[in-house]
Amino acid sequence: MRCLFIFTILLLIPAIGLAQTPTVDIKCNGLDSNVVVNPGANVKIDFTVTAGSGLGNTVDIWIILETPTDYYSYNGYGPIQGWNKGIYNAYYTGPLADMNDTALDSPVPDGSYVAYVVIDAWADGFFDQNLIYTLDAVDFVTGIEGMAFIPAGEFEMGDHHGVGAPQELPVHAVYIDAFWMDVFDVTNQKYCDYLNSAYGQGLIEVISGVVYKFGDTESYSATYSADLGSRIHFSVGVFSVTSGKEDHPMVTVSWYGAVAYANWRSAELRLPVCYNLETWECSFGTGGLRLPTEAEWEKAARGDEQDPYYMYPWGNSIDGSKANYDSSGDPYEIGPPPWTTPVGYYDGGQTPPGMDMANGYGLYDMVGNVYDWCYDWYDSTYYGSSPYDNPHGPASGTNRVLRKGSCQSNISSLRCAGRTSHTPEYLNGLHGFRLALD
Repeated sequence: MRCLFIFTILLLIPAIGLAQTPTVDIKCNGLDSNVVVNPGANVKIDFTVTAGSGLGNTVDIWIILETPTDYYSYNGYGPIQGWNKGIYNAYYTGPLADMNDTALDSPVPDGSYVAYVVIDAWADGFFDQNLIYTLDAVDFVTGIEGMAFIPAGEFEMGDHHGVGAPQELPVHAVYIDAFWMDVFDVTNQKYCDYLNSAYGQGLIEVISGVVYKFGDTESYSATYSADLGSRIHFSVGVFSVTSGKEDHPMVTVSWYGAVAYANWRSAELRLPVCYNLETWECSFGTGGLRLPTEAEWEKAARGDEQDPYYMYPWGNSIDGSKANYDSSGDPYEIGPPPWTTPVGYYDGGQTPPGMDMANGYGLYDMVGNVYDWCYDWYDSTYYGSSPYDNPHGPASGTNRVLRKGSCQSNISSLRCAGRTSHTPEYLNGLHGFRLALD
């Protein structure tokens, strides 16, 4: 979108020649790029204009924040006009002169933005077919509560210790753009909220205790009446959660059900949706919530530990104070399975006691408790031909990737490099998910 926006502006430049083009520098919180703003914190947009020559007439200077779906302006002059979508305010109207100023210093809604400085040299309307151009822009993102920022960078993906399966080889370098990841797996209560909302909108239906996309065959999740591993109940048109399991990870959810939740959650946060629920294709880079790719998942799981690469997010040894796996000894290994622990249980105050097990990016339960669905189609030989930049997996397949092991897995399945798969409609009491945002 940013490229198209700038291209449209540049098409209009030849209308009038300039003796000397002004220069502009715009910063967000003092930075030119890779700007991350915590939820609720101030976003400070500063800009510097060097006037140059040839613009003695009146100008408008516009400071515009673009999101994937809209434009906003936070400026000091007052409303001028609307164009296409959004309402614009001129930051300044008058003769162009050298200036240093702050256009915005306040919180903005969570999401991804591009901040532009745009100058209209004739001050008679935005995009008026006269001289309009942009001289600088800066990308930034404000955090979504419950998500952690994963910076861009390269890492070596795969089994570094020679203890895994052939499908974890060869170890290969990949580069991942910056993204955000849920700190915790999606809980039963959060998924139940989605189910009630979707049912009220007629988007889903329940047949023999299984939740389906309305009028279609894709299963989203199971309720307790269809699968005793589920913690979701359905009665008289209302979904509810087994008492005491509200903060446990959602299970018996299919890949399709995770994707549908991602679109719903994006809409709740007024973000663009990533998935077409007719084709199940994902539009990457839209700024909405989606399942992480397998490569993103592994980068996030490792928590930036690369020297050396560890088996687990914290090191090469494991015990029951670090993660939930088969016979790990936590107090939730009672009653009917699955024996999940609440999300974030391993925060230092668990029983048995242990350290706070958030990894280097602040993520919890990146191994054990439940498997996480990933975006990718699965191929046991894909690592041999994986692209370097932001791999999204094979173009097609039968199964979708699952990572990290579960509360009923042995410890070998909990390694950062461990990978498995299943058909996307499969419902299992050990499968859950968490979301990513790019």
